Amino acid sequence: MPPLEDRLSSVQLVRYLWVIGSHVENAAIGTTIADRYQVIAPRIWIDRHPDRAPDAPQTLPPESLTYLKQIRQPLHIPQVYGFCDGRAQGMGDVMLLENAPIDEHGQLYPTIEAMWSRASSVRRAYWLSQILDLWQLLEPQKLAASLLDPDNIRVQGWRVWLLELKPTIGKPTLIDLAYHWRRWLDRADANDPTPAQILDLCQQMRSQADEFDTIRDRLDHILLDAAARQPLRLTSFGISDSGPSRLQNEDSCYPIAEDMGSAGEQRGVDQANLAILCDGVGGHEGGEVASQLAVKTLKLQVEAFSNIIRTKSFVPAEIIRQQLATMVRVTNNTIAQENDVRDRLDRERMATTAVMAWQIAQAPPPTQTSKVVSIATASRTAPPPDHPNAHELFIVNVGDSRAYWISEHYCQQLTVDDDLATQEVAAGHCLYREAIQYEEAAALTQAIGTRDGTTITPDVRRIVIEEDGVLLLCSDGVSDNDWVEKSWKAFVPPLLEGLTTLEATARDWIEVTNDYNGHDNATIVLIDCRVSEPVPSPLEIFDPKASDRDRLPSPDRATAEAIDPFDRLTESSRALLSIPANPEAAADPPRRRRPKPTRAQQLGVAIAIAVLASLGVWISLNSFRDRSPVSPSAPEEVTPSTP
Repeated sequence: MPPLEDRLSSVQLVRYLWVIGSHVENAAIGTTIADRYQVIAPRIWIDRHPDRAPDAPQTLPPESLTYLKQIRQPLHIPQVYGFCDGRAQGMGDVMLLENAPIDEHGQLYPTIEAMWSRASSVRRAYWLSQILDLWQLLEPQKLAASLLDPDNIRVQGWRVWLLELKPTIGKPTLIDLAYHWRRWLDRADANDPTPAQILDLCQQMRSQADEFDTIRDRLDHILLDAAARQPLRLTSFGISDSGPSRLQNEDSCYPIAEDMGSAGEQRGVDQANLAILCDGVGGHEGGEVASQLAVKTLKLQVEAFSNIIRTKSFVPAEIIRQQLATMVRVTNNTIAQENDVRDRLDRERMATTAVMAWQIAQAPPPTQTSKVVSIATASRTAPPPDHPNAHELFIVNVGDSRAYWISEHYCQQLTVDDDLATQEVAAGHCLYREAIQYEEAAALTQAIGTRDGTTITPDVRRIVIEEDGVLLLCSDGVSDNDWVEKSWKAFVPPLLEGLTTLEATARDWIEVTNDYNGHDNATIVLIDCRVSEPVPSPLEIFDPKASDRDRLPSPDRATAEAIDPFDRLTESSRALLSIPANPEAAADPPRRRRPKPTRAQQLGVAIAIAVLASLGVWISLNSFRDRSPVSPSAPEEVTPSTP
């Protein structure tokens, strides 16, 4: 593996753009447009001066507004970068799109049609599920034609990514969508049971005998059932550091080393299934208290809700989304009440961002059953410990702390910042590259604790884990200046290849972040997600340079530990929490550690062995050493959990 410095020094972000306009496909490759854009392929340009804001008209054209409204869909829809006058090259006005499905080599990602026959059952179902969700979003906006052009639907691993938005002519229906799905199914493996299920679904769509929600629920069942056929192993680790330029750490996260048991298992919740990261809002007093209180309150609510889920046959994603949003609002009211008790007003009120990821280890919905109407009514005996896991991962965020999904080949941002720049773009006032030039562009439009919980609108997303990858949660001290996009290749691929450990990766990433991006507190939580067979653990190789980074300072855990969030809940908070939680439920007791032999015991064994004075003695001694406990100086591995 190349040295870390070499892996980082080779990082260079290139801004590839997809262009829309009349005659743009005729621009000669190698031509420079408007003294800054170079044509590298038909309709693919590079901005050679990304340090300069792109041009934009004072009044934005209507075709650009359709993109601006979708700024909260960065996984699937490009965004307008700027405009360009191409008349000198025989073109008209050109609209430039960023975040288009173009790889790091300037090539378009493949179409879904081209990749269909190579994809697994779960990936095919996942692609169709995303298309159906996009249909529900785009059809009312008369943009459903974007999903009826096979060349317009590109894929990056599990992700469906549109090349551009296409206005609809006429009124397409699910019958049209089913027609394209039926063509793709012909390319599937005849021995795969999933296409037969989707084919039956297409028949439903073509007959339009069922409502959209019924079709969506059935496709979701097919997806989760296919995902549950794969194994899933999760390990997690978090670390927080004040950074070189801050005296106080206002970040908090779960889990950290103190939350782990002797075998690397998390205490209190389902092992590595939960990760929380909160960043106390700068400029507000008590940001570190707010972030710690938010982590503790969210964790308690997750524990209560997870106990309820274990008693249910299946809890639909929509109900889980509602409960997660409720947890955030209860947490908000808990912090808001602390502000009220201390008579904090305006910018004196403590607040925090929050991003939480929770892999809910429930089985897929049972076949041939009616809908689960309510958490409180539909129940069954708790499933056995080895029940199937539908691989659902829910992500909640408020503020500008982020979540990324990172595989061996790509890095995908899953969340969208709640800041002024995003708000201005969504309202159609300006382009994003223009909005981030505002003095207050990074000002948060919502945070936890500033006002009543009914005003908070958490963003809740679900992804289905169907490939090996790492979920990264991070504060803005890590994500600022595109640092995650610049650095992920140096850390995640070696981890996925088994060349390093999760803890070493987290500590190294924080250390390098402080060196390259150290203007703020830096916090990350990593969840290593595996669906493939486990790889052997790497051999322990002595590295004299590793000793310093292994001694990073522990995160600041000052105050707030004595505050019991449920004792401080207001009546409105208790009303928001619609689950019968028991906040006093005790956490699982820590596992007992195997006692290590004392020096006297070790000496006695050595003397007894030495008395034998034969070759067999040496063989026995070597065998004893192989079985002896690990030295306390060796780094402790995080044991993968079993869902």
